Amino acid sequence: MAKWQNRWDNSSTGRTFYEFVPSVYSKRQLDSPDKTSYNAILQLRTGYSILNAHRHKIGINVSPLCACGVLETTDHFLLDCPIHESHREALLPSLQRLCGISTLDKQTLLGTEDHPHIYGWRDMIQAELATYIQATDRFAAKTPDCDRSRSDIHN
Repeated sequence: MAKWQNRWDNSSTGRTFYEFVPSVYSKRQLDSPDKTSYNAILQLRTGYSILNAHRHKIGINVSPLCACGVLETTDHFLLDCPIHESHREALLPSLQRLCGISTLDKQTLLGTEDHPHIYGWRDMIQAELATYIQATDRFAAKTPDCDRSRSDIHN
């Protein structure tokens, strides 16, 4: 484990994910609160997501911009996008009531460390974040135009 941790600490790859998961010692609970939400949260943690900035970077999307006209990054999706403002307005009071969180930041939302004095703190945050992600409908499975069946194209 020590050797693995040393390699993880000194690696030049995976730095976005490392920001949220710096320790190889912690066992991660997968598929929490559910598999779909966990997958979306993992995408946001790693930076390899369906958000337009990443899709543009890998050549899938023409524009890296969000529908609101700003670069669609993880930070933008979670903290700034005016399209999702009402969902954030619901998220913050829930987190404040359950966990005592008064401001939203990426590390709190996507981090993996639990609070030393509040049992289940991380699980509560992940559950509320999953609700936010589902409410935005941004990570919902959609069929891109290029994936339509031949019969759809010919009709």
